[in-house]
Amino acid sequence: MSNKDQLYAWDYEENGAGDVALAHYCSNAPLSLQKRTAGAMWGLSMLEASSIAIGREGGAAPLIALAQSDTEAVHETAAGALWNLAFNPGNALRIVEEGGVPALVHICSSSGSKMACFMSAMALAYMFDGRMDESLIGTSTESTFRRVSLSGARTMALNHIEAFVQSFSHPQAFPVDALLSAPATLTQVKSKLFDMQ
Repeated sequence: MSNKDQLYAWDYEENGAGDVALAHYCSNAPLSLQKRTAGAMWGLSMLEASSIAIGREGGAAPLIALAQSDTEAVHETAAGALWNLAFNPGNALRIVEEGGVPALVHICSSSGSKMACFMSAMALAYMFDGRMDESLIGTSTESTFRRVSLSGARTMALNHIEAFVQSFSHPQAFPVDALLSAPATLTQVKSKLFDMQ
């Protein structure tokens, strides 16, 4: 971890719990506060140390609540924060356990914001890329139960990632310039994820 990341991690440790507490409050707050809080959490979650701290402090649940907003600006930024959190296998598991898969699937399949669709698909892809499974390796009954309960969430996520990727082949769904810049990475991720099943 770089000195800059360590400084940000220390600062988050000292001051970040207030951001998570604010996020908990925000699901019923005025829309302008929801937008700013989701944006702040997205920004904070870009650093790995802060992302881990957000997950550890219970930040996944309020981000999932914000991701369920009908307002694109709110659910888009919350999806971005959840995507950043999903890079960490522990956070990915927290997102699944807190009910984040249905929220991200809903955004991926129905948001009017293509950026929100993309970020939710990427969050789902990172959540089920195999790292979370590796972190659950063990012989305990709890570990076995978690793997079984993840199976249904994985199937739901992968089906919607596939539908999102396939939507790039429907010109009426995206402008031509978006089609030309559609990331081949999504197709590769989809292929890798389906090979793991």
